[in-house]
Amino acid sequence: MKIVIKETGVKDTLVLVDSKTGINWAQDFIGNTGALSDGQFVYDEDKEAYLVSHDDYEFWVETIQMYQTLEDRIAELSNEHGRDAVEEVLKGIDQLDYQDEAREQLKALDEAFGVK
Repeated sequence: MKIVIKETGVKDTLVLVDSKTGINWAQDFIGNTGALSDGQFVYDEDKEAYLVSHDDYEFWVETIQMYQTLEDRIAELSNEHGRDAVEEVLKGIDQLDYQDEAREQLKALDEAFGVK
């Protein structure tokens, strides 16, 4: 997902890779949270990128990094212990804000399978 920080004009690409498909789904992830329709990101056709404030950019970079860590950890543990065992640990950890949910899921995985 191509972005431009409003205050600085700095360009970047937000990346969240699905471990199964290799597809960058950062735009879908952000869109599913409502951030593409609530004004955090505004598409600029001339720049072919989303404009975003520096504060929102920082939040999303941190959130995406955490979800990428979670995605990679789930894939690793699923290969080692089976997807059902991993899903059982994660069951019921949801309905939190994005960062808290990922933190809690990583914590639960560490407790169940040991710290990486």
